Amino acid sequence: MSIVRSLVAMTAMVQLVAVAAAGGAEQRPTPPTEAEIIRSLVDEAIRDTRLGSTPLDRSQIRELKRRALDDQDAADAPVGKAPTLRERQINANLSGANLSKNETIETQPGTTTVLTILDATGQPWPAVRATAGDGDTYQVTIVEGAEHIVEITQRRRVQTVHPGNLNLILKGLPSPLTFIIRPGTEYTDSNLAIRLPEFGPNAELPTAANIVSLSPGDPTIAAVLDGAMPPGAVPLRVSGASGLSAWQAGSRLFLRSTRASLVLYSPAWSETQVAIGGKVRAYAIDGAPTALVLSDQGQIVTVRLTPIEQGVR
Repeated sequence: MSIVRSLVAMTAMVQLVAVAAAGGAEQRPTPPTEAEIIRSLVDEAIRDTRLGSTPLDRSQIRELKRRALDDQDAADAPVGKAPTLRERQINANLSGANLSKNETIETQPGTTTVLTILDATGQPWPAVRATAGDGDTYQVTIVEGAEHIVEITQRRRVQTVHPGNLNLILKGLPSPLTFIIRPGTEYTDSNLAIRLPEFGPNAELPTAANIVSLSPGDPTIAAVLDGAMPPGAVPLRVSGASGLSAWQAGSRLFLRSTRASLVLYSPAWSETQVAIGGKVRAYAIDGAPTALVLSDQGQIVTVRLTPIEQGVR
């Protein structure tokens, strides 16, 4: 307590000197008590401790946090226009060493890319393993209970676009499907259907006896599946069943059905593709038949084909 008493005496002397310098006109102030000096020293010690551990007040801390979040948002934002989401299909080629012909899948952070794997009949083809070459950037997951669906999530935004690879091992296939995977600049794949031109383990095989083998993904029939008329084709009038469209392109007939219950029996198709869910089907038939036989939930339906310009509208 001797230090405190010394501080009290020094404070009193300073005040006396100040009064003398002022000419003694002012009344002598009361010196601080020992308790007041102790309280002042304690307050100063507490203030120094707080400034040492937390030099900012609450409002300053909130402002720094807001600025840090703004900086992170700016770093994560794409440069220029954000990529456009798209849904599309890939017709996998099962011939050759590179089964998928290095098709490219484009991703972006915040968007899950969903792959749906189907066989030639539109049935699910399950994956048994899915891996990405850059596991730090991409998380690849096979959906439990729906193994024909694979989800791809880009974990982080990369400064430089470096393509990687995605390997899919499907049930019953001896070799994996290999794709290029990269961050999208113009487009991002949100929903991607992968069609394989083979009967998968869950295939519902047609019962027609004269069906021939499948073709490995002709882009013409893929366009027909999407509702586009083949190049140079002539549209035909279809009578006898609804939900059918037909085009004659040279020596090939293309048929599109939007009814899942309709299945072509005759004549034999040389190629077919089925959309996701199996509701839309496309067929390629060699020749120029004028009549088709289909099954509609077990009932035989005969369809007639005539050129539109010769038919009655």
